[in-house]
Amino acid sequence: MPNDIFWGPTAEPALIVKPSEGIKMKDWIKVLRAADAAARWHVHQRRKGAGQEPYINHLLEVAMLVAEACDGGD
Repeated sequence: MPNDIFWGPTAEPALIVKPSEGIKMKDWIKVLRAADAAARWHVHQRRKGAGQEPYINHLLEVAMLVAEACDGGD
């Protein structure tokens, strides 16, 4: 199994998001807790379309785009 995935609660691969350089550990822990909560809340939701990927993937992708757009700030 590649090192950049883990098996999530739906037994499907999910990307592991690694902290950016310079992010404080306490902030990274907040991000992980929020992602964990979102994954639990949305565990049975799927995206519309042919892929039917887990909805949490979309939430994490958007979070990454926002973080990149504001250089990882709040």
